Amino acid sequence: MDSKKYVLIADDDNTVLNLYESILGTLTDEHPNDLVSDELDDLSALIGVSVEESKPDVYEGDLDFYLANDGLSAVDMQDQCIEAGIVVTHALLDIRMPPGIDGIKTAKLLLEKNPSLDITFISAYSEYSEEMIAEELGRPCRVLKKPFSKEEIIEILSES
Repeated sequence: MDSKKYVLIADDDNTVLNLYESILGTLTDEHPNDLVSDELDDLSALIGVSVEESKPDVYEGDLDFYLANDGLSAVDMQDQCIEAGIVVTHALLDIRMPPGIDGIKTAKLLLEKNPSLDITFISAYSEYSEEMIAEELGRPCRVLKKPFSKEEIIEILSES
């Protein structure tokens, strides 16, 4: 069984996508952590996201990740992965992604082709509880509040 984790991330905010890339880039050689700059450090401090340059020893697994700036792009990206024989193992989805489909609709579309997908919603808004989303999806999920830390992302990837 392939223990490599394939993580699909969808967020409409490019700054947040860059932060994901900085965080996850420290965990894989395929995405070097060359985005950490003074400007990015300032932006991460502004929205409360911790970005460290050292590789943590908390998550030791093999990892690759894919970034999408809206829900439909995430669905297309998963389709491309499937065509390439890659099964996405985790999705980190923003709940609000205007003007397109939201994270919940995105999750439903992703789950149609990949029912074992591990889903975590990450949002600055609190209008949806974990229970409400799980009921809508018909399965468990996680909800993490922004701002999030590098350690929280690693914990999510390490749990499953």
